[in-house]
Amino acid sequence: MRPNETVSGCWHRLRGDRSEIETRWEFFASLTVPKVYLPEGITVENAPIVNDYQSVGATAVKHVTNKLMMALFPPGRPFFKVQPSDEWYAKTASDSGLGRTDIDPLLAKVEVTACKRLDARAQRPKLFQMLRYLVVLGNVLEDSSDPDHLRIIGPKKWVVKRADDGYPSTLIIRNELAFEDLDYAIQNLQPKDIGGNGPALRNRYQPSTTVSHYLLLERTSDGKRMELSQWVDNIRLPQQYNGRWTLDTCPYRIKTWDLQDGDSYGTGLVEEHAGDLKALSILSEGALDGGVLSAELRWLVSPAGMTDVEAFKASKSGDAVSGREEDIDVVSGAVLAPALKVLDEVISKYERRIGRAFLLNSAVTRNAERVTAEETRMNAQELETSFGGNYTSLASQIQRPIAIWCMGQQAVKIDSKEVDVVVITGLDALSRNADLDNLTTAFSNLSNLNQLPPQFIARLKDDALIQFIGQCLGIDLTPFIKSAEEMQAEQQQQQAAMQANSFAESSGAAAGDAAVNQGQPA
Repeated sequence: MRPNETVSGCWHRLRGDRSEIETRWEFFASLTVPKVYLPEGITVENAPIVNDYQSVGATAVKHVTNKLMMALFPPGRPFFKVQPSDEWYAKTASDSGLGRTDIDPLLAKVEVTACKRLDARAQRPKLFQMLRYLVVLGNVLEDSSDPDHLRIIGPKKWVVKRADDGYPSTLIIRNELAFEDLDYAIQNLQPKDIGGNGPALRNRYQPSTTVSHYLLLERTSDGKRMELSQWVDNIRLPQQYNGRWTLDTCPYRIKTWDLQDGDSYGTGLVEEHAGDLKALSILSEGALDGGVLSAELRWLVSPAGMTDVEAFKASKSGDAVSGREEDIDVVSGAVLAPALKVLDEVISKYERRIGRAFLLNSAVTRNAERVTAEETRMNAQELETSFGGNYTSLASQIQRPIAIWCMGQQAVKIDSKEVDVVVITGLDALSRNADLDNLTTAFSNLSNLNQLPPQFIARLKDDALIQFIGQCLGIDLTPFIKSAEEMQAEQQQQQAAMQANSFAESSGAAAGDAAVNQGQPA
């Protein structure tokens, strides 16, 4: 906030700075999903939502959001991997006596269980809502301060001002609610708690009075942390309602579809194709009006005619009526048919353009427990190619915080120094099958060496070759390949076992001979 500025004043100032953006948001929502950003003062409860003349926009948003959802958070499969450091492996091995090959399956089980928390706690619909905000408006706020539930907040309830590095310098979240809906402890704050000499907070408001509850987040003077303070109207709440986090660990995170340097708000996918959606809306309205007119039918009667109009109206099909044909003529909207045909062709053209932009011409990934890795990989590749890197950006913005939140449900602390999460995004495979594919390729390359001449194979350095193939494929083959020392130890054990067996056999034979000799007469 500026010096001597109230939190409500800061809110209205930042809200006023983005008035043009809000007008665009209302326009984009009206072409696709109006409830995403309704005009000021209109809610779903107090006014009907007037949809556009076309539903292609809503279908397109639903389709591309579903594809993103299935690619970023595939059901039944982890979208991240736990990546401990070598020091953590060594420490765990010394404490538990388990090797790396024993620990990795346990970590994989933790990953699967953590991802299932999204469905167990019904968080997947909220993630769908987040992606829909990004597609339509390009901006959404994720609140993960509650360890049990995510909260997705549309831009109508928050304002932001970004610093040059892209991180927020000021973020204000406002919730308007009845005073009785505030936390009970806040309602009973005493004057000494809120730095004043007036009445207690509950004595300043009627239970039904609408108040504004503000969450104000500001950068510290060193620029490395975000500080939270809470306010009811312009009354600051006590210290226990404050918070302080680093920029990367702050639970209030703004997601954007496409953010340009120096901007505080991003742009969405709908904005890039708003012209086509608006044109389709106008054409659809014209087609509707033309269709209604084409169904209209009127009879024109000559005022000087000889035909009895009333008898004509009362007659039935096949009746004979006295009159002249030229006295009555029909006027029909069918003459508009050629124009409507041209209009329909133009509408189809725009529908195809919008379909290509929002991937309507491709199939949606199945929402099933056994979606194959190849399906997910192809889906990710299509998104990456179509949206020019926006998919990878979304993955880094959304998946990593959600992965850390999921691991928090398992009481696993993620510290990049010891234990980190690696989100598999972009053109790489989105599951552990990528490692399996690379491992299969590595052993396939090694098996091809058998086709070389024996004299050439004898000159190869096995360890160096295995290490080189593993590095080229991005995997470590050492856990799966026995070292020279291990091979030597096994050979020694085998030799010792063979010697023991040979000794046992020779001892048994000698004992048998002795028994036979004892049974013979002297």
